[in-house]
Amino acid sequence: MHERDTDLYQSVTPLAPVSCDQTANFTHEMGNKEESVMRIGMIGAGWQGGTLAKQLAKAGHEVRVANRRGPQSLQECAKQTGTIASTVEHAATNAELIMIALPFKAIPSLPKSLFKDLPDSVTIVDVSNYYPSWRDGPIPEVEAGLVESEWVEKQIGRPVVKAFNSITFDSLEHLGKPVGSSDRIALSLAGDRVEDKKKVAKLIDDLGFDALDIGPLSQSWRQQPGTPAYCTDLDLERLSAAVKAADRRTATETREEQSRAIVALGPNATPLERVKASRQVFVRNYRQQFGRDC
Repeated sequence: MHERDTDLYQSVTPLAPVSCDQTANFTHEMGNKEESVMRIGMIGAGWQGGTLAKQLAKAGHEVRVANRRGPQSLQECAKQTGTIASTVEHAATNAELIMIALPFKAIPSLPKSLFKDLPDSVTIVDVSNYYPSWRDGPIPEVEAGLVESEWVEKQIGRPVVKAFNSITFDSLEHLGKPVGSSDRIALSLAGDRVEDKKKVAKLIDDLGFDALDIGPLSQSWRQQPGTPAYCTDLDLERLSAAVKAADRRTATETREEQSRAIVALGPNATPLERVKASRQVFVRNYRQQFGRDC
């Protein structure tokens, strides 16, 4: 389970519908050995960060994993997953792409100098989610309307890409499929720098998912908790429609409803049962995107 999902799982003026271009130019053959190995730093080793690290290493990338307890706490995990246990500092300075998979409220606790001297070419991915009611507490800037990942950018002083926050660790580990599979799940991403998004889209494809670029970082709220793109395992066509249909006015209330629905399943629920519960929260308003058989 993601650090953001320990128990498992503000309304602002809505924006105009986003243009969700399907990222055909970002497509790579899954497992293509001609693609270079990427050096990745994973900051956060909870369920989501740990699963991402494991799957990225399995796909052939060099992954350094760090947490707040230090590399000694990660030695056994590193052996089992083919990753490298590291300090936070070494994970960042040896990487060409860094993923932040920490609880939202913990991001300001990262060392202020961590990203300061990194080359501009280093891509930073925000995997976090904001849960004010049961984990993070209210953050005034976000409550006032600042998009979550834009708040993250302010904390670390670097541009970020939002990705890998809208899929459960179960689906991330087990549901990746080869390119062209009819039932391939799609994952959305948002960011302001094209080259950064190309890197992230390649990793999405390497893990067995289609990539959907939903535009600049200001649009990343469309894949946050409380939106129909969040943890519903949709294919590319339906994800594009769901992202466009997202409504910020109802996202907070829906986020809490979605959490309650999943918690009500109990700790032994299967991944498919959790996904179905998430879909049912939205099916009344988004039946066209999700279909009748949810």
